[in-house]
Amino acid sequence: MPNLEEADISSTYPDIYKFVRSVTSVKRLSLCIRVNAEEALYPDGIVFNQLENLKLCPCDSNWSKLFVRLLKDSPNLRELEVSLNEGHTKCCVDPQVSLENQLNFVPECLLSSLQTFKWTGIHGSLKVMDLAKYISRNARCLKTATILFQPALETERETMIQELLLSFRDMDKISRLPDDLLVKVLLFLPTKIAVSTSILSKRWEFLWMWLPKLEYHNTNYSASEEQRLRSFINLNLQLHRAPIIESLRLKFSLGRSIKPQNIKQWIIIAVFRCVRELSINLFPLYCIENPAKLPSSLYISKSLVILKLKDQILVDVPRMAYLPSLKYLLLKRVTYKDSNSLHQLLSSCPVLENLVVERDEYNHDETLSITVSSLQRLTLKISRGGSFDELVINTLSLKYFKLTDYLGECETELDDDSYSYVFKDMPKLEEAHIDSTYPDIGKFVRSITSVKRLSLCVKVNAEEDSPNLRELEIKLNKDHKASFDDPACLENQLNYVVQSSIPSLERFTWTWIYGSQNEIDYLEKLKKRLLLTNWQNLV
Repeated sequence: MPNLEEADISSTYPDIYKFVRSVTSVKRLSLCIRVNAEEALYPDGIVFNQLENLKLCPCDSNWSKLFVRLLKDSPNLRELEVSLNEGHTKCCVDPQVSLENQLNFVPECLLSSLQTFKWTGIHGSLKVMDLAKYISRNARCLKTATILFQPALETERETMIQELLLSFRDMDKISRLPDDLLVKVLLFLPTKIAVSTSILSKRWEFLWMWLPKLEYHNTNYSASEEQRLRSFINLNLQLHRAPIIESLRLKFSLGRSIKPQNIKQWIIIAVFRCVRELSINLFPLYCIENPAKLPSSLYISKSLVILKLKDQILVDVPRMAYLPSLKYLLLKRVTYKDSNSLHQLLSSCPVLENLVVERDEYNHDETLSITVSSLQRLTLKISRGGSFDELVINTLSLKYFKLTDYLGECETELDDDSYSYVFKDMPKLEEAHIDSTYPDIGKFVRSITSVKRLSLCVKVNAEEDSPNLRELEIKLNKDHKASFDDPACLENQLNYVVQSSIPSLERFTWTWIYGSQNEIDYLEKLKKRLLLTNWQNLV
C-alpha cells in the first residue's frame, strides 16, 4: 500500500510481519496488537521513514518490545503517545525490556525530531518510570511532555514528577530562564508539587516562594504528615516573598493537628499581605462543638475581591466591618453568630456583584434577607427545615437569579402557609432558575416580568401569560427522580399549552414522555394548535 498515510490497527493476531512490510509509507500509526516474545518482530531493514505520529496501546505483556523497535526504525517521528485504547481495562503492563540495555545508541528520532511525548494512565512502576525518564532525558527536540498518572497514584504522584523533572535533558536551559517566567511555569502546578521543585537545584530552591497563589490541604494526610504541614505553613507563610498574595486556598479537617487558631493566624498573615482571593473550607474530623472564628482583620480588608467560606466557620462580623473591594462572596453551610450577622456582612460590601448562599437545616434563623443594591448575580440553596419561614430579596440591579429550596433530611412535610417569598422588583433581571417546593409563585412572578430566560420547577397554582415566549422546554431536572408519578398530571398541564396557541412560540421540547396514546394525541394537538414554523421544531 504505497500511498497509505494513516493506519489504526487493533488485532489479536500475533504475526505483525505481514502487516508491517505493507505500511512503511504510513505517516500516522496507531497500534494495539499482540506481540510474540519468542520470535523476532519483523526483519531488520524495514524503516518507517514517513512515520511522524505513533500511538501505542500498552495492554499486551510484550508491548515494550515493539515500542523499542519502532523507535529505532522511525527516524522522523515527531509525536509519540502511549495510552490504553478506549474500552481496554487492563493496566499499563510493565515493559519487558530496558531501553538502556536494549539500545547501544540513542534512536535518531529522539536526537533530531521528537517534539511531543504523551503517556496517559501511567502506573508508576520502576520499569515504567525508567522508560519515561529515558524518553525525556534523550529527546533533544522535545517541546511538550504530558504524563498522566492513574488516580490510585495520587499519594506517589509528587515523587514521580520530581523524578521526571530531574530527567529532562534541557533542565539546565530551563533553569536559565528569568525568575518571573519560571514562577509562571510553577503556577500551573499544585502548590505541594511546586514546593518540591526546590530540590532540583540551588536555582530552584526558593523560586516557589514567589508564587502569588497558594493552596494547602490535609486530604489523606497521616497525623505525622499533618504535623509537618502545619509546621511548614507556620514557618513559610510569613516568610513568603511574593509582594502580594493573590490567592490563598485552605481546605482542612479540624481536630487533629490543624486547629482553628492555626487557620486564624494564617488568615491574618494573608490579609496583611493584601490577599485578593481567600477560600476557606473547614470540616470536622471528629465532633467539634464550636466552628472556627475568623480574625476581625478579615472583615476590614481593603484588597479582598473574592471570599469563599464553607462549612465549619463562624461568621462573626465586627461593627467596623468594611470590604470596599469585595465583588464575589460565597457562604456555604456556615454558622452565623446571630440573626443579624449576614445582613451586617452584606451591608459592609458596597460593590458586591455575585453572592452564593447555601443554608442547611441546622441554621435556625427564621428569615433570610438579601438586600444589596449592587448585586448582579444571586444563587441561593435553602433547606426549609427548622424554623425558617421567610425569604426576602431586594436587589434592584440583579441580572441572574437561581433559587433552590428543599426539605431537610429531618422534614417530611411543611406548612406552606407559614413560608413566604418577599420579592421586590427586579427590573434588570435577564435569567432566572427556580426550583421550589413553595406552591404560590405569584409574588415571585410579578417581580420577574423582564426576564428573558426562565427555568421553573415549581408547584403551580396560577396560570401566567407569556405572549413573547419563543422556546418552551418541559423536562426533569438532573437531580430529580427519573420518572413522573402521574403521567396524567403532566398531560393536564400541557392542556394549557395546547389551548393557548402562543403565537410567538418557535420551539417546544418535551422529554421523558411515556409514549401513551393520550400523549401521542396531545402531540397531534400541539402540531395543529401551536404556530410552529416547522413541524421538526416539535422535539
